[in-house]
Amino acid sequence: MWRVHHAIVESIRGNAARMNILHRKLLLDVMQATLMAVGILTFVLVLGNVFTRMFDLLVNNDVPISFVVEFVVMLIPFSLVFTLPWGLLTAVILVFGRMSADSELVAVRAGGISLATFCAPVLLLAVACSMFCMVINFYLAPEAQLRIKSMVYRLASESPTSLFEDDSVIDQFPGKRIYVGTKTGNIVENMHVWDLDRKDRPVRTFRAAKAEILADEKNNAIVLKLYDARMENRSPEDPENLQKIQTGRRFEELPLTIPLNRLFDSVQKKKGLGALNIEDLFNEVSAPSSKREGYNFTPMLTEIQKRVASSLSCLTFVLVGIPLAIRSHRRETSVGVVMSFGVVFAYYFLTIVAETFKARPAALPELIIWLPNILFQVIGLVTLIKVCRQ
Repeated sequence: MWRVHHAIVESIRGNAARMNILHRKLLLDVMQATLMAVGILTFVLVLGNVFTRMFDLLVNNDVPISFVVEFVVMLIPFSLVFTLPWGLLTAVILVFGRMSADSELVAVRAGGISLATFCAPVLLLAVACSMFCMVINFYLAPEAQLRIKSMVYRLASESPTSLFEDDSVIDQFPGKRIYVGTKTGNIVENMHVWDLDRKDRPVRTFRAAKAEILADEKNNAIVLKLYDARMENRSPEDPENLQKIQTGRRFEELPLTIPLNRLFDSVQKKKGLGALNIEDLFNEVSAPSSKREGYNFTPMLTEIQKRVASSLSCLTFVLVGIPLAIRSHRRETSVGVVMSFGVVFAYYFLTIVAETFKARPAALPELIIWLPNILFQVIGLVTLIKVCRQ
């Protein structure tokens, strides 16, 4: 009897040892593939954002290298919100697809290990990734978004000429529109400056054949020194009526001061929900102003639910990816990438559709935003259970 008991114990120990080895090998393969996929996807998204938002500044060679580096670093949290779930999904499809094609999963089952037990570490990894995504969504991404918005202010303070590009209109400064013809260093040929009213209508225009851009660090301002300038005034009551334009004085030299404090204040006012961390969002909902009659706090509730739901996309994608990879029996990388792209596209398409109801409180958008996760998780769980029972 003792020998039988000892043999059973040794068999259990042997199975446990084999299971630990398989789990470590599976986790290592999935983590390596995830890191590679996330790295490639993040690089592509960051590079695309850099060229989209900073191409003109980079061409003009006026942006300090420290500004570019900080901009790239601040883009990484935004990218990880999308690339971490997508990279994990791609890794799961590639690893399980290869194992299914090579009949390794058949060997695992033949060794007495169920598919559900075998997949458990990957599901735990997905939960850990979801927790990490929550940290990004709750704190890191909002802080990065706020830093990116304030970078215009800091760039204007440290290198004001970087904001002025050839043949372009600058509208970052509140109450001003500035057209730049040709810029060489801090010298501009053909500059137009419009003073705007509260409705962003031009009420005064300055035209200069030549201008000089100077930084006034003492007063935290930018000085536009206009040469051979002409001033035009418009009717305050009807500024869009060109027939009421009055030609004003001419100036051989006219300094125009643009305070940067107003630029900083405008950045703070345009903070938006995306730049609020999770604590700020809860404070907005529970603030006394939110209890006023007619106050719509649905967008804030929807934003909170969206951040939680998008963080759980890691777990959602793994639940869908495992049975999809096993049933496809494909080991080709290109096929895995295409399948992952299809799942991601369908998921975020439903998320975008759900977000369209954000402005309709009666439609309960804070609940609709969970629809993609619920739908995909149900499909993934049902399919995974069927695969495990086969």
